[in-house]
Amino acid sequence: MAVKTNDIPEFEYGKRLPDYKNGIEVTSLDRFLKIIAELNADKSSPDSKLYYRGQEVEYWSVEPSIFRNNMLSVEHKLMLQPLRKLPFEFSELKNELDVFQKYQHYRMCTRLLDITENPLVALYFACTIHGEEKYIRDEDYEEFKNRKIDSTELKKRAFDKEPDGVVFFKEESSSLMPESTIVRTILALAKYDLGTENKISTVLDYLYQKGIISEANCKRYMEKQGVRALIEMLQRTYLVLPTVSNERLKNQSGAFLLPAKFNFSIDSRNVGVGTIEKARCNLRDEFAMTHIYIPGEHKQAILSELNNCNINKATLFPELEHQLEHIKVEEGHFTRFVSYFEKFTDFMDDPPITVGENGSFEIKALDKNKVIEIVSSRIFKQEEIENVVDMIMDREKIVDWRTKRSCVSSLKMGIARYLLKCEDYQADAKTIADQIINEVIML
Repeated sequence: MAVKTNDIPEFEYGKRLPDYKNGIEVTSLDRFLKIIAELNADKSSPDSKLYYRGQEVEYWSVEPSIFRNNMLSVEHKLMLQPLRKLPFEFSELKNELDVFQKYQHYRMCTRLLDITENPLVALYFACTIHGEEKYIRDEDYEEFKNRKIDSTELKKRAFDKEPDGVVFFKEESSSLMPESTIVRTILALAKYDLGTENKISTVLDYLYQKGIISEANCKRYMEKQGVRALIEMLQRTYLVLPTVSNERLKNQSGAFLLPAKFNFSIDSRNVGVGTIEKARCNLRDEFAMTHIYIPGEHKQAILSELNNCNINKATLFPELEHQLEHIKVEEGHFTRFVSYFEKFTDFMDDPPITVGENGSFEIKALDKNKVIEIVSSRIFKQEEIENVVDMIMDREKIVDWRTKRSCVSSLKMGIARYLLKCEDYQADAKTIADQIINEVIML
């Protein structure tokens, strides 16, 4: 994905809109499935598979978490300290990759990059709601660049937008298993402090002592021709199929990209004193240049479609915290007005009757015109005014209802519920209902 580079400080005024010259737009689940079918039909080999990665923001680089914020410099500590402090958490795991998987599962920084065999899972992650950010249109930026407008005007023209999501994909015909020598080598170096001891000879001896490489290979890698094989092995990225050790990995059809991005500095006359160091990079080139993007304004609709196919937070994240979060969000769609607590004072039935000075029963009737005047001062559409007035006048069936706190409260709640259904008054429904009735009872 080609994203235009800002010539102004990042985020100061807003992000540039992305240039999707290699992008395929998706605005519905049906469209996405058709594209996936086409991609599978166009594979270069019938034996290869497509793997996918979804990201909720189009401008993010494609990096494992350990490559961000210079965390790579303390990778060896991050990989070793949990084993030292919490050994019981990892004692049952079968291999080194299982340890790294568990780290990844609990959000520890690792050099594993999550991918999936299931395109719908990637689409779900691409449609995750990120939250609106400021963006700048190309034409506005060009005017700023050509000094036709100043930075103040450019800032005014910035607009809020949900970032687009993206789905990357790659075709792969080979993969590694957890016990592969290459996988074990990369993970062993992840736990090794190359910042303090990084001579080729020392690193090779470490791998030999760990039982990862043979003595013969150790000697071969110390030679000019042999070290080329080592360099080639440790400057590639590998697709690894993990042990399906938890429900989340199973439900997400998970796999990993494992980058072995190490820099070498070697004098051919003395390979052993050459050095190796850890390096970070963007793994975008590991995926096809063509990619799928989802405009931010279509994310929520596609998430609803995926939910109908049982692809949602609850199915992809089976842990209890995510199950409860999904239930909360789903049931939150059906909320309705809830009454404020008021201490009970009297029964609603058999209300008291006002007795006049001459001993006769007196019922003070409401002046409908005055009620209309009060309601009209706060509600503007004629139909809504008439409905609220009718609700108030209907209380005339209850003798002197204005003296009954429970009746007054009930009427306020009834009007508030009605106003909550009206677009113009939802934010202030209770306040408006209180104001109207408080004036009416003074008539």
